[in-house]
Amino acid sequence: MAVLCPRCNRIGYAFKAKRGGKYYVYVKHATKVGNRIRYEYCYVGPANSYDYVHKIHGELGLTNVVDQDYAVTVLSAVEKQLQLAERLVNQGKRREAEELLKKLLDALDSATRRVSEFAKSIV
Repeated sequence: MAVLCPRCNRIGYAFKAKRGGKYYVYVKHATKVGNRIRYEYCYVGPANSYDYVHKIHGELGLTNVVDQDYAVTVLSAVEKQLQLAERLVNQGKRREAEELLKKLLDALDSATRRVSEFAKSIV
């Protein structure tokens, strides 16, 4: 499956490889050099889990680059920000919650505009 490599930002093909009893995800990039094709590989991460990230940030819907649904990840991150704002309000830190929500709304507004513009350009 063709993917945008999170390491080098080039298009490549993701695959899983077994190393030492565990599976890892790599992205394979092909470059034509003269009459030959040269392959480069970017290591992306473990194929089955993001345990360390989950321990620190909670469940964000992160998986590996092959299975990742970025829309779900965005929604999970927005929900986390809303929970943080709610906690701030409950702690009497209303001003901080307002600043956090303004920052979130600005980011969402910017992203919404970019998605809309791109969608219009391809129709």
